[in-house]
Amino acid sequence: CCKICTKMTKMTKMTKYAVMVEFDENDMMYVTDTKSWTELDKPKLYDTLEEAELAAKLWKTGRVVPYNDNASN
Repeated sequence: CCKICTKMTKMTKMTKYAVMVEFDENDMMYVTDTKSWTELDKPKLYDTLEEAELAAKLWKTGRVVPYNDNASN
């Protein structure tokens, strides 16, 4: 397609959400789908803010953040 269509597709991509938790003071990490995770693991993504908020409630320090995976753009 043309450059305009490509730009419009990128602009209309839905925002995804992730959950971050604080392990130590000022040490935040994304929640992932794996059992034990590191900062190198991809975060578990949610399509809606509501889904992410429910997931964040599972954690004492859970916070919802918008997530933009620049690698897929």
